[in-house]
Amino acid sequence: MTRRFLCKIALLAPVPICMVLANVLVDPAGVFAHREKREAARHMLQGYGVVAEGDMDSRQVLRYYVQELTEPMDALAFGSSRTMTVSSVSFPGQRFFNASVPAATLPDVLANYQLFHEKGLIPRKVIIGADPHFFNAHADNRLYLAREYRRALQRLELASFSLSDWFMDWLDPRYLQAISPAYFQVSVYALPVLLTRGRPRAVFIRDEETPHKMVRSDGSVRYELSRRMRDPDDVERRARRYVLQYPPELLHFDHIHGNMRRIFEAFVASLRNDGIEVILFLPPYHPYVYDALVNERSCVILPIVEQYLRDFAEASGISVYGSYDPTVCGLSAEDFYDAVHATPESIRALFPNASDAM
Repeated sequence: MTRRFLCKIALLAPVPICMVLANVLVDPAGVFAHREKREAARHMLQGYGVVAEGDMDSRQVLRYYVQELTEPMDALAFGSSRTMTVSSVSFPGQRFFNASVPAATLPDVLANYQLFHEKGLIPRKVIIGADPHFFNAHADNRLYLAREYRRALQRLELASFSLSDWFMDWLDPRYLQAISPAYFQVSVYALPVLLTRGRPRAVFIRDEETPHKMVRSDGSVRYELSRRMRDPDDVERRARRYVLQYPPELLHFDHIHGNMRRIFEAFVASLRNDGIEVILFLPPYHPYVYDALVNERSCVILPIVEQYLRDFAEASGISVYGSYDPTVCGLSAEDFYDAVHATPESIRALFPNASDAM
């Protein structure tokens, strides 16, 4: 019986081994491709934009960028992809860098700022693109830089060392993708492309006239031509689909979570104690999305979060730009690429040389 059982185990053993090998070697999200990420960071520091097929793992690129950075920026922006179009154009005469990352949560903001703080690269100004889901405890992407986030919480005296912290110091949780069945599924889909076209390599350019998505040297994003030229009807369909599927980051979100609120307020207080000017940016939603979520899907948490942030900002003497409600910003459907991303031009209009808040 024991011998038969061992034979079955031996027959099944190649399956997890193949999964690990595929996840590490194919690596569709670039989790293990450190050389490429270091190369991208160095080129950005030299003034190049980065054009890459697929995901370059912007969190790790940021980590390498800060490692090579020697002088502090005048202004730093932190947030999700909805803040990534904020560029140095809105901050003339200032050294600006956008440290936002896709699908960011509040832990991402703290972790990314911690990179700069630990090197003593303290900016004069910090812009926080505060998405509503930052205050939803259920919105956890598990992508943030875990070690930096833990150290940020310890710096804010909001956490103590635990067994899980020891594990994160020993192994970055992101590397668990090596044994992830879901990542294996993505790797299998990406394998034919890898075999026929080779591993996609980033291209470094100074000219912005490219049809591809580009991360500029200041960290901001210029979207691909196909997105910039979308038909208004296509944008409308995407907005309706977003509402119909209900955004996952807003699921189970009926109140501002107390712990997320404490973390946010402690983080802002620490910035101000360091003499940093803080600006809150509320990225707007597509008009159909905002109206449908609030009035049809009873997602009243959006105006609740905005009112909380405005009250907090007023009490703290902090400027606020934008609004989740596009009508407050004077935006229409033509000012959006999709359900949640406004065009750079419309975003720029909300940053009048970073001087007058709404």
